Amino acid sequence: MIIHGWSMDGLLETWIWKLVGALKSRQSQPVNVGFVDWISLAHQHYAVAVRNTRAVGQEVAALLLWLEESVKFSQSKVHLIGYSLGAHVSGFAGSSMGRKHKIGRITGLDPAGPLFEGTSPSDRLSPDDASFVDAIHTFTQEHMGLSVGIQQPIAHYDFYPNGGTFQPGCHFLELYKHIAEHGLNAITQTIKCAHERSVHLFIDSLRHSDLQSTGFQCSDMNSFSQGLCLSCKKGRCNTLGYDIRRDWTGKSKKLFLITRAQAPFRGTSNEDSTTLPVMLRGLLRLPETSQG
Repeated sequence: MIIHGWSMDGLLETWIWKLVGALKSRQSQPVNVGFVDWISLAHQHYAVAVRNTRAVGQEVAALLLWLEESVKFSQSKVHLIGYSLGAHVSGFAGSSMGRKHKIGRITGLDPAGPLFEGTSPSDRLSPDDASFVDAIHTFTQEHMGLSVGIQQPIAHYDFYPNGGTFQPGCHFLELYKHIAEHGLNAITQTIKCAHERSVHLFIDSLRHSDLQSTGFQCSDMNSFSQGLCLSCKKGRCNTLGYDIRRDWTGKSKKLFLITRAQAPFRGTSNEDSTTLPVMLRGLLRLPETSQG
């Protein structure tokens, strides 16, 4: 079930249908893909839309409980995929289900940060909301006073592609190009590029199953950029996206990786770890270090 986020123009975004198609194309068995249309409640002042997320989540939970009762539908088969505010809607849906009816999986695609950063787990998406929760953070750092995605880890596995601060091809250095293409909507398009990259990384994981991106557990992007965390021992790496390995052992993990500017997004082969620090410095404009 796909759940969209805050809407500035009251229109459904085109990535929704791309994600539906990608989900349908990967299944060997018939699959039901549902879509939560809460556009009238999302096309509000941001603070009002935030307040509406809990009620929408409760409605999603009511639907899932009805399905369980009417057609003996197992909640363990449910996968909620929420983008931005939709990630927190998914969390509220999961927490409204109760422990006896736990949802199988929730994926948060750059979960919204404003009014959620630093709040208690009961007021946002958290690992308690499903049997397995993964999140992809793609735009978490302030740019021009704007921070869109939540920075703190909120899942069993939290992925931070390119550090989660900005994405290749979406940097504000691209703003002048966007002004030429989009006029007054240039800043919106620049922000949307990095925020929405989380969606396209997930779609990419469905479309290019032979080119899966791997994230490595690390304390921060700086350490990762120095090549200090390129190990898969003891479950210290995992696959970003749909085919993630669900072997959570009780402690949330932060994973880092690099990606390209376009699909397929995998930045480098998993075996080519010797060139990874150099590539990272090039992508992130990091200075050389004695450990690099």
